[in-house]
Amino acid sequence: MRNPSVIVFYVLTFVCCSTSNSAEPFTLAQKSLQRLSSVEFTGREPGTSGHKQAQQYIVSVFNSDEKSSDKIVLHNFTYHKNFQTKLGTNIIFHKIGTIYPNKLIVITAHYDHLGKQGRKVFLGADDNASGTAIMLGLQQFFKNKKTKYSLLFVATDAEEDDLAGSRALVQSNYIIDKNIILNINLDMVAHGYRKKYLYVHKKSADLALDKILNKYHQIDSNVTLKSKRYLASDRSSISRRRIDLAKASDHYEFAKIGIGYLFITGENHKHYHKPTDSYDKVDINFYGKVFASMKSLITLIDNEI
Repeated sequence: MRNPSVIVFYVLTFVCCSTSNSAEPFTLAQKSLQRLSSVEFTGREPGTSGHKQAQQYIVSVFNSDEKSSDKIVLHNFTYHKNFQTKLGTNIIFHKIGTIYPNKLIVITAHYDHLGKQGRKVFLGADDNASGTAIMLGLQQFFKNKKTKYSLLFVATDAEEDDLAGSRALVQSNYIIDKNIILNINLDMVAHGYRKKYLYVHKKSADLALDKILNKYHQIDSNVTLKSKRYLASDRSSISRRRIDLAKASDHYEFAKIGIGYLFITGENHKHYHKPTDSYDKVDINFYGKVFASMKSLITLIDNEI
């Protein structure tokens, strides 16, 4: 999640891979959470070697089948930060729907984080290796299943740099020329609120999503999604101000161009934007419930929307 740039260029590059990852989807998600938040990836700050390793890992997991009409796209873009031009890369897996192939449900999770400060490594396990790893597991779960709508799984970059990656994405042909049904954005989902539930935010007047969320709670008992607009300040967190969930992460750029969204997140906890945001703080049992809930939610949306 970002802590409260100008896009000048983007390039689309098609990547073809011949291998596939056969791990069970949640096992893969758990492994991905551990890998992405490891010291080896040095906090995944854009432009660093650890950030590049994170990109390579995500592409290796996505691994599109050469014989499939699904594809992986590397969406490169530039943005400005501290009077410097920086390069970012959104990583996209496009799964083609069987009934409405030209209509997309976009699942996003940012994979960048804060990097290093001196000897301190900001591992970013919850923020946001957790959302990225769930998204990777979901891609593995859905890639060989029939869905009515096309699914766009996007590991967004430079979210911590004023949402630069999602801003570039919504300005690209991948979004402008497509019929986007909904954005589902996952950011900081490993902790929840005291490992009990997650928060969900959407446009208040979206009655169709209200209906879907009500039905979700009737059929899924894993993780409750509580509607919330503002997170209270927390003296134990680096962010001691109220957080507006409508603007707190990548879904905001979708909302600004009129696309509906579900933003799913957790609490403003004491490890937020600190080196202590590490894999060992994650309750894997709760994290498994989050993964199961996101499978149920996306399946429901694909069937009902």
